[in-house]
Amino acid sequence: MGEVGARNTMNILESSLGALEDALNQITEVSEGGSGDFLLGDSFSLAECIAAPWVQRLFVTLPYFRSVDFRKTVLPYKRTKKWMDAVRARSSVTVTKCPEDEIVAAARRYYVSYISPGSPGAME
Repeated sequence: MGEVGARNTMNILESSLGALEDALNQITEVSEGGSGDFLLGDSFSLAECIAAPWVQRLFVTLPYFRSVDFRKTVLPYKRTKKWMDAVRARSSVTVTKCPEDEIVAAARRYYVSYISPGSPGAME
């Protein structure tokens, strides 16, 4: 991926993280007095059940296919990082998570050949 493509990826990622940060902050203000790590405070909700696999994929596919250090990229977004860390650490998520090699293989099969055939992970 060239410099322009990398910059575009980072711009989109940072804009998306900013929007998620704003939304999570708004939810925190109106839910259970702003306490807890999840969308509904201390309660792990259906929304987190749906989001958990996607959160896991971000931490695996962005470094692999886009050379993006997602752990570092999410640091400035404090509420987003707190929420993603809580989701990823939840016992029901950790025991059911997909192995990283399977995430990479699935991403290559379903996305790379259509979306970014020139990305670093596509050529293996």
